[in-house]
Amino acid sequence: MIVLPPPADMSNVDIVESHVHSGSSTSEAALKQWIEGGDYVKPTFETRDNVQFQLPDGETVSAGDTVAKATDGTFFVKPQPKDFTQNLIDQVSRGL
Repeated sequence: MIVLPPPADMSNVDIVESHVHSGSSTSEAALKQWIEGGDYVKPTFETRDNVQFQLPDGETVSAGDTVAKATDGTFFVKPQPKDFTQNLIDQVSRGL
């Protein structure tokens, strides 16, 4: 498998497929199978553990993260847009 770093500029990345990591080891197993070239099969049940794992480029995947596959075959954690409240907190903390 060729390991490429995730794209630095996410604005022009075309995503082929993406899935959310629930944090469970069953979710981890399904995502790893997909990353290794298999099909993603959503687990029929979820364990109650909370695991993190590494993508091939070393990026850490945590519960709630969306793992995406780009058209060039790279996998990366898709940045989540900040909600209105978080944007407001950020602006207040910067004194804007």
